[in-house]
Amino acid sequence: EKIKTIGHTYMAAAGLNPGVEHRMTRERYNQNIVALAEFAFAMIAALEGINRDCFNDFKLRVGMCNGPLVAGK
Repeated sequence: EKIKTIGHTYMAAAGLNPGVEHRMTRERYNQNIVALAEFAFAMIAALEGINRDCFNDFKLRVGMCNGPLVAGK
């Protein structure tokens, strides 16, 4: 799920609201990490295609973090 953009930064998250029927098991937790990694690799591949087709040299840096999240209004 896209969270927001900040300047040139795109922030995304997975598994934020698992609901009662999808308790956060270790397997589910691992699936969320894999989903984020696959998303990052897909963005890298898409950018490589854009660079090749448009003769650009855009760069992409990816950082990932996992663990509990606390948020509020």
